Amino acid sequence: MIIALIFVNIIFLAIAKYINTENAKFFLAGYNTMSEKERNNFDLVSYLKFFKSFFIKLTFYSTLIFAVTYFFYDEEIAAIAWCLSLTVPWPYFIIKSQKYSK
Repeated sequence: MIIALIFVNIIFLAIAKYINTENAKFFLAGYNTMSEKERNNFDLVSYLKFFKSFFIKLTFYSTLIFAVTYFFYDEEIAAIAWCLSLTVPWPYFIIKSQKYSK
């Protein structure tokens, strides 16, 4: 389980670090299918600040939740808590992402 946690954390941190305005049109789902006009109406710089912050916080808090539940319970409960901590924030991310379209 620890290996999966480390692997996912590396992926999330890499996403946060390497997605930028130059490569967003290749890697950001939704943004890469927008027309040029739609891209001009999208506040990419502000969105990327939110995007990077979200992935860093998701990595930190999900790891913290795993560590705390692992300490107080067992690995199985910690794995369930970790999966939930990775799943629950996504509706927030989707809703907040809508505000960056002008």
